[in-house]
Amino acid sequence: MLNDKRLAAALFAASCQPVFADTTVFINEIHYDNTGSDTGEFVEITGPTGTDLSGWQLVLYNGSASVRSPYANIDLSGVLTDDTGSGYGFTVISHSGIQNGSPDGLALIDSAGTVVQFISYEGSFVASSGPAAGITSMDIGVAETSSTAVGQSMQMQGSGVMDTDFIWVADLTQTVSALNLGQSLNGSVIGDGGDSGDGGNDNNDTVAIYDIQGAGHSSPYEGQNVTTTGVVTATDSNAVFIQDVLGDGDDSTSDAIYLYTGSGHGLQVGDAVQVSGTVSEYFPGGAGTGNLSSTQFYRPDVTVESQNNMLPDPVIIGRGGRIAPNQIIDDDMLANFDPQNDGIDFYESLEAMRVTIEDAVAVSPTNRYGEIFTLANNGEDASGRNLRSGITIKPDDFNPERVQIDFDSGIHDFHVNVNSGDQLGDVTGVVGYSYGNFEVYPTEDFLRTDNYLQAEQTRLVTEGERQLTVASYNVLNLDPNDEDGDQDLADGRFDRLAEQIVNQLQSPDIIGLQEIQDSSGSADDGIVDADETLRLLVAAIRTAGGPNYDYIDNPPENNQDGGQPGGNIRVAFLYNPETVEADRESVSRLTDQDLSDGDAFANSRKPLYTRFEAADHEIHLINNHFSSKGGSTPLFGSVQPPVNGSEDERLAQARVVNGFVAALQEEDPQARVIVLGDLNEFEFMDPIRALKGDESPLLANLTETLPVEERYSYNYQGNAQALDHILLTHNLAQHAEYDLVHLNTEFHDAASDHDPVVLRLELSEKKRVRFATFNASLNRSNPGELIADLSTPDNPQAKTIAEIIQRVRPDVLLLNEFDFDDEHEAIELFRKNYLMKRQNGQKRIRYKHVYVAESNTGIPTGFDMDNDGSVDGPGDAQGFGFFPGQYGMVLLSRYPIKYSKVRLFQKFLWKDMPDSMLPEAWYSEDEKSVLRLSSKSHWDIPVKVKGKLIHVLASHPTPPVFDGPEDRNGRRNHDEIRFWSDYISGAEYIYDDEGVAGGLPANERFVIMGDLNADPHDGDSTANPTAKLLANPLVNTAITPVSAGGADALLRQAGANLSHIGGADFDTADFADGSPGNLRVDYVLPSHNLKMLGAGVFWPAASDPLFDLVGDWPFPGSDHRLVWIDLAKKSR
Repeated sequence: MLNDKRLAAALFAASCQPVFADTTVFINEIHYDNTGSDTGEFVEITGPTGTDLSGWQLVLYNGSASVRSPYANIDLSGVLTDDTGSGYGFTVISHSGIQNGSPDGLALIDSAGTVVQFISYEGSFVASSGPAAGITSMDIGVAETSSTAVGQSMQMQGSGVMDTDFIWVADLTQTVSALNLGQSLNGSVIGDGGDSGDGGNDNNDTVAIYDIQGAGHSSPYEGQNVTTTGVVTATDSNAVFIQDVLGDGDDSTSDAIYLYTGSGHGLQVGDAVQVSGTVSEYFPGGAGTGNLSSTQFYRPDVTVESQNNMLPDPVIIGRGGRIAPNQIIDDDMLANFDPQNDGIDFYESLEAMRVTIEDAVAVSPTNRYGEIFTLANNGEDASGRNLRSGITIKPDDFNPERVQIDFDSGIHDFHVNVNSGDQLGDVTGVVGYSYGNFEVYPTEDFLRTDNYLQAEQTRLVTEGERQLTVASYNVLNLDPNDEDGDQDLADGRFDRLAEQIVNQLQSPDIIGLQEIQDSSGSADDGIVDADETLRLLVAAIRTAGGPNYDYIDNPPENNQDGGQPGGNIRVAFLYNPETVEADRESVSRLTDQDLSDGDAFANSRKPLYTRFEAADHEIHLINNHFSSKGGSTPLFGSVQPPVNGSEDERLAQARVVNGFVAALQEEDPQARVIVLGDLNEFEFMDPIRALKGDESPLLANLTETLPVEERYSYNYQGNAQALDHILLTHNLAQHAEYDLVHLNTEFHDAASDHDPVVLRLELSEKKRVRFATFNASLNRSNPGELIADLSTPDNPQAKTIAEIIQRVRPDVLLLNEFDFDDEHEAIELFRKNYLMKRQNGQKRIRYKHVYVAESNTGIPTGFDMDNDGSVDGPGDAQGFGFFPGQYGMVLLSRYPIKYSKVRLFQKFLWKDMPDSMLPEAWYSEDEKSVLRLSSKSHWDIPVKVKGKLIHVLASHPTPPVFDGPEDRNGRRNHDEIRFWSDYISGAEYIYDDEGVAGGLPANERFVIMGDLNADPHDGDSTANPTAKLLANPLVNTAITPVSAGGADALLRQAGANLSHIGGADFDTADFADGSPGNLRVDYVLPSHNLKMLGAGVFWPAASDPLFDLVGDWPFPGSDHRLVWIDLAKKSR
């Protein structure tokens, strides 16, 4: 039966749903809410003439979760008289104070005490007391609100004699003690609502389906009796879909409609039918759910005019027909119907129609409701695709291009289980809407092609005693009681989870578990400890070849922490006592210490705190499971923008945990803290921002170190999303590697509904070599000015830059924006007068080896490169500059430079890069014949470290702005960055300034360094070149350079930073607050065969005494920050 599968499941779970007999005495009209003060509230009851209501009752129920009991019992009396001329009458009960829902209900009780009707509005509920105790109310599907006009009501419409013959409709003029608009009781005339007109469309006039549907989310004919025609395109046991054979050719209006017929309709696909009845809007689950309505006929009169007719061609969803919007679900709160741009309107315009999803690819596994979410055309027009064929959300993109497939055996007996990435070919069916989603019910078989997706294995393994691995894993209500409705033992979930922990997660030293139930599962027997649950899991891990973990459980009070009743859900730790030591006396559950604004953790899981010792370091761990998103409204729902359920609860919980971390750091400013768990929130939402610190930066979220498309640990309705996170204090984040391990969310036979996340910390004191890049802004407006400024040791800017260098003490340092001069005077003066002099008490730093070379900036081309009418401006040079060498660069090294092996690519021509982004129409052929790719230069400088060469690949690409629609700078920036990706991959097209061809030989060690002027998530770059470089498998991105100052700048400066996708902790430049905001543009990227030990950005927070070295605009040194990485001297 359409639209009923999940509702039926929910009612079955309640285990108390009665089967009401059809009744001829029933509630016919209700008014309970209106604009301003509620006025004239009433309930109307109708029934056959002569019915004696003596002894009957109308019982009003409060449906809130904590009550669900009667709040008024109203005795009825009197005998119904013939008010309709056909044997039916009315009685009206006026009652001030009928409650306003979310939900509330009414029970009609006969003189024998039998519940005749139990209905509700704004949702359904199980009555806990009164005559309807144990019974689940039936949601009427419509509701009134505080904007309902005075004088309107909710009414039953249709024709017949029993309650099931009619359908509820809202916002109609009240018809107290009279037939409702569009109602016929026992053959009476059709009610006109008291209007002297005909109350609706003349039944003799046929109305086309597309006119009934209209260009909108509800029918302009709602509540009116109309006649229409169409051909049956799909049948269900209790309903059919019909479609106009020709349609109107207007993409804004659907040509089809749904008929709820009841069982035994006898109609067949291909029947041409005439339909007469009342047009209504049906809300699955009731209007209070936030669902959209579906336009339908309820129990209409249907006449078959012919059979075996051809069906209308399906509308193609995809390139062969209509392409779904790929970013906006709704941007106008449903005010304007815009199927071209708004996903919610696009699918509404196809309501009930026959469609084909062209070349569908699954972006979710088949879920427990038998649903699959897909993309058309194998996802070629979709945004946000991740590496494993799914589709990931972004702050401004929840992927409207997803199309749901919902198997319905009543329509077509076909079902298939799929994994994410499986290809389904063309999928043909009809469009429906159910519980928050438009969906396609297949009417034909389709063929699944296996994508052969495999579960991942983390690369983060503990390789020595000075490393620590930590995981977080939501194990989905795990318990050992197979008699409580699920069978975790019999289904092998303990064994599967154990195998995942050992084989895929590589037996982490510490595991934070969420959704551990007590030892009796959901049996509500007073047991609260989870000893048996955890012992069985530990034993299964040991059997799978893993370590003999100890566990930490701090049981909750019985039924006080939410979750499944009786299950006493909680968080717990497993830890390997061979590698870490737990301070058992520190174990505690975090609670809200300030109850003046309520308890943040009321009826919710309490965080678990434990102090561990690993590699002689004290580590504080806090394991969390924040409140779920229950109460959220659908993405494709009537509430736009959708409500993020329980966000206020998660925000309060985040602030409690943040306060606890702040207290730890107040006691010990160097406290090392890890906060992990299922936080039930996206990384870009306020609760996670509050957890990081919305007043001062305390924690960095490692989720933000990943490419935005790869940030997911959960799949909800086809949307890959991150709910599980690990956050660290910045002193740990500088040594942290992070991995989201995809084991479950892409597979239909998963062990859990979450993917685990893993952290590896490098706690060693290994010998290291530090590489750094720093755009020092030591550039001047005229040649010779920098030499003059550095000729004495008292230039404030140079002193600041030197002090930063002395504090960070890089072994190899690239300086960008350091003016070049032929005699190298400027760099020698900077070494002598600044680096070799103590700055503010810091130790001098000596760089024995220097590399300086010419820059393309300011070198004339002789052409009008910027098309401004002259040939001698800074924009006409090979690289923008007012004089040759402006904005140059310098490499300083404490390790020997192999000068004989240096390769320069200053003169490589842009046109010689295959498939370049060179704007052909902008430059003449003569200009292209001289224009170099490098705006400054590209250098390969081998440095000898411990007897082995490391190639420093240095550059400073042009900013991707300061141009026009031709985007010449954006395109050049892209290709300058692409050059390194091609070079390390051994591209043969490359030639150096000596004419030697080819890229870097395989397996060579390298470090890419420089201000690349492009952020992987934000800013103005073209085609995201840094994201591509970071994705190159030859590049090691294990640890992302981090600072507290970047996060602090976000809090202080706001502006464009608030809308950024990239984490502010990882920014490296302080740009204009309005646009583009602070960005990550400076990089030190080692090769995959170099081992990273740490990485950071020198950006102290404003509260740090060192903040004056970076400051705010006007900056004392530079608008960029020094970025460093530490590499093991002995690398793999």
